[in-house]
Amino acid sequence: MNEEARLYLEEIEQIPLLSAQEFHTLLLRSAAGDENAQMELVNANLRLVVDCARNYVGQGAPFSDLIQEGNIGLLKAVKKFSTKGAATFTEYAQECIEAAIVHGLRELKTEETLLLDTPIEKSAYNDEEDYVEGMTLADLLADEETPKALDRLNRSQLIEFLREAMKVLTMREKKILVLRFGLDNRRACTTEEVARILKISPETLRAIEANALKKLSRSERLKEFN
Repeated sequence: MNEEARLYLEEIEQIPLLSAQEFHTLLLRSAAGDENAQMELVNANLRLVVDCARNYVGQGAPFSDLIQEGNIGLLKAVKKFSTKGAATFTEYAQECIEAAIVHGLRELKTEETLLLDTPIEKSAYNDEEDYVEGMTLADLLADEETPKALDRLNRSQLIEFLREAMKVLTMREKKILVLRFGLDNRRACTTEEVARILKISPETLRAIEANALKKLSRSERLKEFN
């Protein structure tokens, strides 16, 4: 288990369990469209996602990625569950969680290969004096100070590079890099700001960001960049 997954499991263990009455009340509020209740219901069932994800370990995706895909399925279950149906919420949620994980694994297996060893052209730099013949995006991503290294590229080129490369990342990893590098046409956010937005600790955020950058720099499952 990697550091990201370990920290995440420690976080969700701190979430208090609901009583039967509390759970039923949340279900009714959630079914009525109460978004706060829906998020409370998601948080209350994160342990279920972990249990489901364990069944798919060893099938080509890191445990943390399986959890991320499962969380997407859990959110879908919360939003679509009907209290008038025959299935219990747990049964329906488990079905959605496993379907999302299987879908994520299928996408992973069908991804094309991207080569990050394409040399970066001189025109891609803000200052042509930073240009180094033969320098690739993989070289920049391997830099110990990656955010500063990527600042050498002009914004449009950086966004083009990263949007292609990020196809190999989980939704959570993509969200973090989008916010950290300002890829949504907004200013780049600090670690503390992103941690507040995603409601995770700065330490967890740093671990996820480091893992995402490592995947970009070393992955062999990236699509050829044109």
